[in-house]
Amino acid sequence: MDSSRRFLYTAGGMKQPNRRIFLAGLIVIVGVILFLDPADIVNRFLSRRPPPVSDEVVQSAREVVTEHGDEPTTFVLDALSEHQVVCLGEFPQIAEHPRFLIEVIRSMPERGLQTVGVDFALSEDQPLIDRAISGNTYDEELVHRILLNRLSIWGYEEYAEVFRAAWEVNRDLPPEEQVQIVGLNVRQDQTPTQLPPEERPRGEELGAARFPEGLPDRHMARAVLETVEETGEPFLFYAGSRHAFTGFRDLEYEDRMDELGFPDARRAGNIIEQELGADALTLYLHGPWPAQDRRNSMTFAAGGLIHAVLEELPEDEQRVAFPVADTPIADYRITEGDYARFRDSFSFGGLTDGYVVLGPTGELSAATPISEFITDTNVEQAREGFPGRLPDNAEPTDLNGYIARVSTNLDDILEGFD
Repeated sequence: MDSSRRFLYTAGGMKQPNRRIFLAGLIVIVGVILFLDPADIVNRFLSRRPPPVSDEVVQSAREVVTEHGDEPTTFVLDALSEHQVVCLGEFPQIAEHPRFLIEVIRSMPERGLQTVGVDFALSEDQPLIDRAISGNTYDEELVHRILLNRLSIWGYEEYAEVFRAAWEVNRDLPPEEQVQIVGLNVRQDQTPTQLPPEERPRGEELGAARFPEGLPDRHMARAVLETVEETGEPFLFYAGSRHAFTGFRDLEYEDRMDELGFPDARRAGNIIEQELGADALTLYLHGPWPAQDRRNSMTFAAGGLIHAVLEELPEDEQRVAFPVADTPIADYRITEGDYARFRDSFSFGGLTDGYVVLGPTGELSAATPISEFITDTNVEQAREGFPGRLPDNAEPTDLNGYIARVSTNLDDILEGFD
């Protein structure tokens, strides 16, 4: 046999491809699969690498957690007992975050605390909210309607359970002591997002079309401040983390809103802090941080600091809340992620006053889709309120499938942070 012929033979004499050719082809196939990334293969099987953090900073942060950390629910309730407004910022659609809000709600009455404002319900739906949390029976369909009115793709069990928790708590309380949930958001017009890109308005025209009732952050801040002035009671403001900033300026948001014709646009927490000063503070719920230049536009929290600290802690101590402002880690500089845009870096203490960890990022999970959230009865409203292009004939199964896929994709992303 000519030794120059690069073939392998089986015992039966059948030719097999050269190993190098086979391996090269396999590499190409795997590369194509990873590039196309069906079912988010990269996130499932390749963990992300956190940015390096010096041992000195990690040990300093661990000392803060060990010496000043507390059980998260107690930490939030203590903050609420000492301040007029506590802005608790979540990563939207992480299941553990609204579940934690439920824990807080269930513990509020024993502290004499009553008022929670949420960004996943509209101010105009306050009569519906009041009915949902104070009725003789729990009305699940009404709660789903409240979520749908806010955003047609917000069909997640954990957010619905917030209203159920308030209803359950209120059954055993006299009216004057019952927990109140305040809807804070304002309706937005999704029509511009549903147009082909070449037909969408731009600049101030787009801003006027998208926000006919004004910016949501301004509306939320006004609703919080009006409620505080009316009741004189502490107020827990629960919203997406970027709405919850008090001292920190979200320059990326301000720049974007300026282009849409809203100069001097600040986050709801900024506006609240401007009125109340030190009587308002931010607590940040742990999860991925936004980063447009990273995979899936997410990165490790606080430049990798939280990940590094949790690796130093025993597993049973990884659910913890701790202060950031006025501690040795307040000056820790963070240079990556969207919060650092338009600035060289920012301090951890400048972003948030306290930090709440319910578990490592890789152990968090996506919110649970509500089965048949979109039905034949509400599908038309859901189509009108969908944030993006959608076929005119989209059926309930299509929209429910979309909600489920968003949840599945987030689960895959979170797993990549192991």
